[in-house]
Amino acid sequence: MPKNKKSAPEVRAAAEAIASTAIVPAVPSRPGRLVPIERREIVWPEIVGRNVPAKNSMMNALKAIQELGLDCRYDVFHNRKIINGTCLSEFVGELSDAVTRKIRELSYLHFGYDAGTEATYQAVLRECEEHRFNPVLDYLSGLRWDGQPRINRWLPTYLGVEDTPLVRAQGEIVLTAAVARVMKPGSKFDHVLVLEGEEGKRKSSVVKVLANGQHDSDENFSDSPILAEDERKQQELTSGVWFYEVAELAKMKKADEFAIKNLITKQEDRARPAYGRFQEVQPRTCIFIGTFNTTTDGKLVEYLNVGDQRRWWPVRVGDIDIEALKRDRDQLFAEAVVAYKLGMPLFLDKELEAEARGQAARREIVDPLTDTLSDIEAAALKMLQEKVAPNGAGVSVADQKSGKLLTIGDEAKPAVFITESEIWVSAKYVTERAPSSRQSDGRGISAAIKKLGWAPAHDRRTGAFARGYVRKRDDFSDLGV
Repeated sequence: MPKNKKSAPEVRAAAEAIASTAIVPAVPSRPGRLVPIERREIVWPEIVGRNVPAKNSMMNALKAIQELGLDCRYDVFHNRKIINGTCLSEFVGELSDAVTRKIRELSYLHFGYDAGTEATYQAVLRECEEHRFNPVLDYLSGLRWDGQPRINRWLPTYLGVEDTPLVRAQGEIVLTAAVARVMKPGSKFDHVLVLEGEEGKRKSSVVKVLANGQHDSDENFSDSPILAEDERKQQELTSGVWFYEVAELAKMKKADEFAIKNLITKQEDRARPAYGRFQEVQPRTCIFIGTFNTTTDGKLVEYLNVGDQRRWWPVRVGDIDIEALKRDRDQLFAEAVVAYKLGMPLFLDKELEAEARGQAARREIVDPLTDTLSDIEAAALKMLQEKVAPNGAGVSVADQKSGKLLTIGDEAKPAVFITESEIWVSAKYVTERAPSSRQSDGRGISAAIKKLGWAPAHDRRTGAFARGYVRKRDDFSDLGV
């Protein structure tokens, strides 16, 4: 005889207990027809006549949901509604049309009442809104730091990056910024850490581990192409993301400069969903981390094709220890939470920022037009310092009421103002050569000359309106003149 054999009454009692918690409809008298089981009488919030529940009532549907013991919650980070309950069986999970139909079925089986699709759906939404949670915020809030400093050296320790004051500061800021974007969505942070390394170095795995603790999970992570997308698509792509990998740096174009800057600096996304009625405002919860595959010979590759160098923080990775990063991830973020609460600034000091700009500039793709303009300015500055033009004419700078006046030989002109046409004339005059391409590309001229420290301006000092550029420092004190 088997051990622990139960008596017949005990077996029946156990079976009844199981049956009381299971939703097992009786065999229908006709195929496709639902037969109620164990209907319970409940008091409906909205009735007609003598305790007849009103049809299409959201409040009645809400009552049915509560009586069924369903757990409806709203994951605010991932913007999804989660429905749990033993009676849902395989339908447990994210809200869907199938879940809504199952709830209607259960309501009819238990209470003989069907509120209809829309009323049931709205009732579920309301119940979810009443029970909001943020899994990433809950994760960070539950961490306790052990007091051992790690975040200022996490890039050298786990990614093999050269240990420098700049790298330490950048690593510390990046993790603290990630915490800030969860603690206070939309926090200002407009930099992109770029992980450079040979293909197969597991750079993407680093971003995934930071996002969710696993190198093979996409939770809180995305690497979908985003640079060329419109605002609505960008809002969709960044929703529910904590760490966003930008793996398309080699494909950036100069013409995308404004769009790229807008993507990185934006603190919130505003767009109307594809089938939505109203515009939605979505504060940013993610930070961007770029990845770039370098050559096997270790040479520095020029891949940045944007003008604002300060936003890019490139670092060269070495041997990446993914398992160690997984092991210490909780403590890294626990320390970052402390740093955030202590008010750590999410930007570099001036000295380190200048160094970071230099690192980004070394990766910037050379623009022939910029080179030409650099030659123009270099030659012009030399001309001002030596007081002699290339053709031997004397050069002088005089004070006038309207500003500094530059005189080359017998020709006088405002010293700090130059028109687009004069740029090309100067190129030929000062450097004895004119650019062979993009001579009519005003946009290219603008981008290049702005990078050299000039700003768009209008000039009327010569009596006629002229559109051009003005040197930001018009006192020439840096030239000794």
